[in-house]
Amino acid sequence: MPAKKRLRLSALESDVPSGPDLIGLLPDCILTQILSLLSLKESARTSVLSTRWRHLWTLVPLRLLDDDSLHFERSPCRSSHAPRSLTDEASWCARSITQILSSHPGPIHSCRLVRRFSDLPTVDGWIQALTQRDIHQFFVCFFGDPEPHFLPSSLLRCESLRKLNLGNCRFPRSRLPSPTFPNLRDLTLRLASLTNGDITDLLSNCRALQSLALLGCTGLSSITIRSPTLRSLTLNKANSILRLAVEEAPNLERLMVSEATMQDTAIEIVNAPKLQSLGCLCMNLSKFEFRKPRIEDAGRVFDSSTLVHSLKILGIRVDFNEEYQRSNVSRLLKCFPCLERLDVEVVDMGWTYALQDLDYWERQGSFDCIDQHLRSVTLKGFLGHAADLGFVRFLISKARVLEVMTLYCPSASRKTWAKDKRSYLCLDNRASFDARVIIASDFNLRDGFQTWDSLLDE
Repeated sequence: MPAKKRLRLSALESDVPSGPDLIGLLPDCILTQILSLLSLKESARTSVLSTRWRHLWTLVPLRLLDDDSLHFERSPCRSSHAPRSLTDEASWCARSITQILSSHPGPIHSCRLVRRFSDLPTVDGWIQALTQRDIHQFFVCFFGDPEPHFLPSSLLRCESLRKLNLGNCRFPRSRLPSPTFPNLRDLTLRLASLTNGDITDLLSNCRALQSLALLGCTGLSSITIRSPTLRSLTLNKANSILRLAVEEAPNLERLMVSEATMQDTAIEIVNAPKLQSLGCLCMNLSKFEFRKPRIEDAGRVFDSSTLVHSLKILGIRVDFNEEYQRSNVSRLLKCFPCLERLDVEVVDMGWTYALQDLDYWERQGSFDCIDQHLRSVTLKGFLGHAADLGFVRFLISKARVLEVMTLYCPSASRKTWAKDKRSYLCLDNRASFDARVIIASDFNLRDGFQTWDSLLDE
């Protein structure tokens, strides 16, 4: 080796630090803080460094996830101990979870169990161990069970839980204990088997519950909401529900119901003075009404005399060709005088036109919300036919404080189509001079916006 190269290597070697293990001299509180930044697997691996490190990882609050953090690492050359099937890997993962729960005293702040080993007898033991280790967030789906899994009583009484997401489960046949989930704030139930009484007991006994989501749940026919703490309610794919009554929800701010639920459900809102977001209302629904507390009103589907000043965001689904649906939109706009944001999904009207009443919206006077508060409008599935064009033109000509209107149109990329619609919308005479009308060719591509002006000036 040349003398110059040997001299250079010697200089580099002299720069390599030597001496005591400086990291090992750090106090446990700092080392555990460092370990908290690592994944579960990496943190546990430090136990082989020395006797001092053996139990340090057990002092770190864990996030126990049954995906990448507990994934069996196969070597390029399969060994006799490597799992040969998904079942083998799930079994290895189950043994790992059992070992972690037996070794780690807690706290285990979050845990997610979604693999198909959820039907193992050990799952209830895991849940009991988690409830004793200050668990804050828990996501478990019992999709491996042929029938919905009965929830263990230890979970129902867990005081540390703040957020809970359960799948393919059911509550005990007896009445739920009081309190149930004493400090739980966020509950999601998906593909769960429920009864009307389960929901009533949950809302009565969950004294801190703020958000409830029922996704694809079965067994429900009627839901009555009475909760002093609930702020958000979501129903999705719950087409067996015939009645939803919000009777006493003084803090409810958000009510979201899917289209499939809305068409078959009679919805009554009696007392929700803080309701700000409502959707997505299908305009051919069977019944929807706001009523004042303890006052029976057998009037119309929408009682325009009942004004809801708290509502700021509204989502609707409408076929503008149907007179019944157009009139429901008008009644809703009268009900919500302080509406600021309107999100409209236009039902595909095909090539048929409401020839009998093209000027419906031109005959409508302005509404309080449009005249004073409406700032943002979105139309999805806009086709540019006379019926939906009339509604858009009505808003542009009446909304005095409108800031932006976004139209998601399949034909937006055709310049001739845009020019034709521009002439009908009369954008030069818009009520709000600063309003922007934005067009996108696909409402699934929300980032590809083009203004009408830039599209036409190309």
